[in-house]
Amino acid sequence: MQVNNEIYETKGHGWWADDAAFGFSSLRLCLNPVRYGYFKRKMSQLQLPGKTVLDVGCGGGYLAEAFAGDGFMVAGVDPAARSIEAAQKHASEKGLTIDYRLGRGEALPFPDGCFEVVACCDVLEHVDDLDKTVSEVARMLKPGGVFFYETVNRTWLSKLVLIKIWQDWRITRLCDPNTHVWERFIKPAELDELMRSHCLINQERKGISSKNRNPIATLWTLRSIAKGGVRSEDLPDRLGLCEADNLSLNYMGYAIKSPAEPGRRGGATFSPAHCPRRRKVRTMNEPNKKLNVRTFVAPMIGFCGIGLPVTGVVNHLNEFSPVSVEGHAWHSSHNVLGVLFVVFSIWHIVLNRRPLWNYIRSKASGVPSVSREFVLAGIIVASLLVVFVGHEFLAHGR
Repeated sequence: MQVNNEIYETKGHGWWADDAAFGFSSLRLCLNPVRYGYFKRKMSQLQLPGKTVLDVGCGGGYLAEAFAGDGFMVAGVDPAARSIEAAQKHASEKGLTIDYRLGRGEALPFPDGCFEVVACCDVLEHVDDLDKTVSEVARMLKPGGVFFYETVNRTWLSKLVLIKIWQDWRITRLCDPNTHVWERFIKPAELDELMRSHCLINQERKGISSKNRNPIATLWTLRSIAKGGVRSEDLPDRLGLCEADNLSLNYMGYAIKSPAEPGRRGGATFSPAHCPRRRKVRTMNEPNKKLNVRTFVAPMIGFCGIGLPVTGVVNHLNEFSPVSVEGHAWHSSHNVLGVLFVVFSIWHIVLNRRPLWNYIRSKASGVPSVSREFVLAGIIVASLLVVFVGHEFLAHGR
């Protein structure tokens, strides 16, 4: 499934309109202040020697204008001509000098190493070639330069919120179909590995989430927005986006390009040894031709977990004689499934021991607040309890 990037061409004139679509107004009023506030704070801490910034995938210029307003020399690149026209027009009206150009993230129209800062927000999940885009970002940066990014994590929660609620479900739909494609979302570990292959060393990562912890109230707000019952100026208060430690949905962070010579910037020491040998990084967009053990083990747990109570209930309800062929068959099947269930459960826990341990310790930056591995492990334990308690209940109830 392809991302519908055509909307930035067909609707590109509406970036700064008072009646802009939710996708544009939420970016401008809710998301951009949060991420630029974070970037600005980090830039003041890093004390960059220069003030040149490139905004990759600049769209209508929300982020570019925020940088320019703080005195940076800014350039912006976007493949949508109508978005570039809207950005140029608004910058001119505001008296801001920004060098906007047509271009794609995979082929940026600037020479090597001419920017201290490259920003790429709400873009990485839209590009056709993620590896090439990150490579171009690294090419643009001077040694020791900073790469600011913001993208979406590929989790069950992002699929529910950004795909189902925001796009697919008619009652809460806020965006055009295929504005985002879940398979294009990027896990933090994948982005880390990809950046390291281009000598971009990640320094920090923060999540973006809502202050509203009541899911029912949030759904009601989204429904009101979908029906046009919320004014654009009220969106920041109603959505309440803020920095967070939870990386389950949007997350942002920054990486520093390793200098050619050993040096020090931002409290971290770098040398050429930080840049591993270039290798292909596989993401969800590419098929995995080898057997994925986790993908094999999880369905086997489910199969055995379903088969256990089925065989147990059939055996008890029919009260087969232990010496009969039927009784022997059902009893043997039940025992075999029980053994396999325990084996595959232990195997799954061993395979996922690191994310599970990281979740318990709450120190791993790439583990969301409720990881899929943690949920599955909880289901396994609950299933074991139900099976064994139910077995004893049925056995004593005969």
